[in-house]
Order: sequence, then structure tokens, then C-alpha cells
Amino acid sequence: SLPLSVHPLFTGQRRARAELTCQIAELEAAADKGKLALTGRLAGGPRAVGLVAYCDPQSIVGDYDSSGWTSPIDADGRFRLTVEDLEAGIYDLRLRVLGVGGDTRYFPFVFEVNEQGLPLVEPLLEGPWLMRAYEAFRDGDKERLVSVAAEAKEARPAASALHNKLAQYQKLASASPPQPLDKLPATIKKIKLADVELETAATGWGPAVRNQVLSNGDASGLLEVGGNFFESGLYAHAPARHSVRLNKSWKVLSTQYGLQDRHAGSVVFVIKGDGKELFRSPAIKDHQPRERRVSVAGITLLELLVEDAGDGPNSDWAVWLETELRR
Repeated sequence: SLPLSVHPLFTGQRRARAELTCQIAELEAAADKGKLALTGRLAGGPRAVGLVAYCDPQSIVGDYDSSGWTSPIDADGRFRLTVEDLEAGIYDLRLRVLGVGGDTRYFPFVFEVNEQGLPLVEPLLEGPWLMRAYEAFRDGDKERLVSVAAEAKEARPAASALHNKLAQYQKLASASPPQPLDKLPATIKKIKLADVELETAATGWGPAVRNQVLSNGDASGLLEVGGNFFESGLYAHAPARHSVRLNKSWKVLSTQYGLQDRHAGSVVFVIKGDGKELFRSPAIKDHQPRERRVSVAGITLLELLVEDAGDGPNSDWAVWLETELRR
């Protein structure tokens, strides 16, 4: 009933709805068995009146099947709600903020519930900092990125995972051009594939970005699979093809791979050398990172392919992770 109460059909405000400009200024999370209590404060933009929390287990593939909990937002921007009935697994949590005229904004999170039914809250507490950093990165504001990272270190000095993610935005904002593989000195014995020039880089949706994924409304843009953050990798929405000429100068390719969090697709990862299939994964439908190591000795052209598993490319946000060549 809360979303309907601000819908134009019920308010009589016939206008195009827009995204709210508010931010989560404060967020606290308390865990109990099967429960997650959230309290927070919104700041900025026109006043929001309510919030809906949608919580999906990532194990569910296919039809949308989300439970929801609601909270009013008071005049100071504060809200409080409790997400219940949580079992062990990884969850997508989306906080949908509602404005008076039906304007909305989503704040997405991923968190895990352990085998004892206890939610792990640290990824939720990271969220507001990452959202601020992502918006600074999106706007090309390096000075603001530095400021957000400094504030986070002061407020959460022990949150090493958060600091690593904030540092990643700064690296992306100042990234060097990829290096030609054939120009590397022989003394360099290993290199990440995301750091070299590729002969081909094509994806089924959007540009073939490195060391990040497309934001698509997601407040992170970082490489994350199963709640794990990865600094290096290739965005490879199916169907995708990345190729590089090794010219028989490298011996081993090691990589992790998986489906980016918050995307319920199904994909197949394939590695080819000079047209010969070196590896083919089964259909991947979960969000667990996997590993593979293959010999590329004597190979001239290396290809990393992602197929759509035969059911179309919808939500097929595949990622190659920490992919490395070794001599």
C-alpha cells in the first residue's frame, strides 16, 4: 500500500516520475538469527515519505520472487525496518525510497546469511560510502574520491575491505592505457589480461570495460561475484569475445570466472587457443566464483568467449576475474 499511496493514479499528480536525489547519510545494521534490522537517515533532495526493502535470495533464478518490508520516513529523513525470514545464502537487498509525487530511488546491496542464520552486516555498512565514491567516479571528480576515502578511513578505520574498494575507484579514475603484449620486456613473467591491449573486445550489451562492470543503475560498478570483490577482470556480458595474440610467448593462463552479483543469468565460459577449445564450463547460473588454469604454450591467438547457455542473453552479466598470463 505504501507505493500505491504515492502513485500518480492515487495522488492526482499527472507528471513524469523521476529519480530522487537523496543519499543515505547514515546506515546501521543489527543482526539476529533470521533477521536484519536497519536504521538510517536520508539527506539531500526533496523529502521522501517512505521506504520499501525488497530482499531476494540469489539462489532463485527466473521469476521475480521478492519479499518486501516498509518503513515511513520522518521529517528528519530517518527510517527503521526489520527484514525477516532469512535463511543461509546470499541476498540482493534493494531499498526503494519513495517521494511524495511518486519519484523513487533504489539503493542496492548484497549481503550473506551464514549457516547459523546470522546476517553478515559489514557489506551493508559499506554501502553509503561506496555510493558516494561511485558517484564521484562517475562524475570524474578525483578530488571528491580522495575526500570520500579519507572520511571513510577516519569513520571506519578497521574496514579494510571498504578501503580496498574505495582505492579501486581511484585506480580506475587514473588508469594507464593498456600495454601492447608484444612490447613487454622478457623480464616481465606475468601480467593481468585486463592490463594489456586486446585484439578483440566485444560484449553482448554495452562497452567492454576493464576492471569494472557497467553501472546499469547499480551503485557499485565494481567486479563482485558471490559477495567477493575483485580488482582485476573483464566485463563480458554474453555473447562476448576477448582475444589477444600471444605469439607463442606465454605458457599458462589462470583465471576465475562467474556471474556478476545482482544478475540472474546463465552463461557458459569458453577458452580457445588457435581455434581449438581448451576449456568449456558447464552452464553457470549461481554467483560462486570458479577457477581454471590452462596451458597456452605454443599458442598464437588466445580467445575468451562467453555464450548464453542456450536460453538467450537476458541478465547474462559474465565476468572474467583476475585473469593472468604467465611465461
